Amino acid sequence: MTPRIGALLLIGGSALAGAVQADGVAPGDGGGDAAARALTKSWKTPPPALGGQPGRVTEERVGQQQDLPDRATLQIDPARQTQLRKLDLFGTQLAAKPAGDQQAPAEEGGAVGLSVEEAARQSSNPLGGNFWILLNQFDNYFLEGDISSRTRHLNTWAFQPVIPIPLTETLGENWIWVNRPTFPTIMNASIPDVGQVQSTLIGGATPEIGGFPPPGGAPFTSKSGFGDIVYFSLVGQSLPQERWGGGDLVWAGGLTQQFPTASDTRLGTDQYSLGPSGVLAFIGRKFIVGALLQQWFSVASTRSDASDVNFTWLNLFYFLNFDDGWQIGGTPIITADWEADSGDRWTVPLGFGVYKTHFFGRMPIKFGIEGQWMPQRPDVLGQEWNIRVVVAPIIPALF
Repeated sequence: MTPRIGALLLIGGSALAGAVQADGVAPGDGGGDAAARALTKSWKTPPPALGGQPGRVTEERVGQQQDLPDRATLQIDPARQTQLRKLDLFGTQLAAKPAGDQQAPAEEGGAVGLSVEEAARQSSNPLGGNFWILLNQFDNYFLEGDISSRTRHLNTWAFQPVIPIPLTETLGENWIWVNRPTFPTIMNASIPDVGQVQSTLIGGATPEIGGFPPPGGAPFTSKSGFGDIVYFSLVGQSLPQERWGGGDLVWAGGLTQQFPTASDTRLGTDQYSLGPSGVLAFIGRKFIVGALLQQWFSVASTRSDASDVNFTWLNLFYFLNFDDGWQIGGTPIITADWEADSGDRWTVPLGFGVYKTHFFGRMPIKFGIEGQWMPQRPDVLGQEWNIRVVVAPIIPALF
């Protein structure tokens, strides 16, 4: 039987977990309030004495001071205040402040108005929140199975920008539209080189052939290149919650698509596939838990002998949040290849890792390393272990 290696490639395109909806600066903090203090301070400062006589209070000066508004009457436009908050993420101020009225960053290298803990929550957001997340995920799989006499390897890099677009003006408060493409690169894939058996990476199960695998295992070859691009789009809400220590309840639904863009037929499906997708999560201040689902069905192929696709991909995520941007948890991906035989259908991993968000200058970047073990995997050839490395910069939303 030919192993369905392409299922392993699909597993590599996972997402970091969680969701959050936050302004980044609490009312009364950051740029808006500091600007108010600066303006009020300048208005309260007496002008130079008239007639070149320092310290002399004239009737004209008294009248000027009486016409000045006091701090209680000072108002800042809400839209302007929101803009100040977003720009404060990278320390950019729209209003000039006197040197003695500057606010110190929350931490060395941090950003005014956004704690490193909040940045960690934002980077765990599959919907992106108020910012874009440029997720880079590196998976290093160790493969074992009946057709191999030793451990084989699959190394992938998936670039997954999370691009949210607020729908407040069209659908109402807390609505968001999220676009999330995945651009997979297969850096190294050990592929069984079996001439007499159909060797597509994803497709229907092939019949047993006498003498396969041969004694000592099947021969393997190494391949690298681009994989099939995946794009899913979700529409949903992030609803603030007070229970469980506070946070956001996130739900969204939409469509996922997979395009036959692989640079080699053995690195992709040769099928255009689509199906439903959805996410349900609680993004708390103390913990994060949720699941992201994608299901693909093949609808058109680029070659006549391409095998059908019926593939389920479920990304679970769970984190405990700690001070200074530390998190512990996991992001395992459960998959089911419904076109494979029952013994080669399921991959069920257990994962645990450590993640840290840190400011480099004014930009928060999340780093993580996670180990995964698969107690349930395909018999012919499947993942036994995975070491996942994550690098995820967070930037302001461009629109």
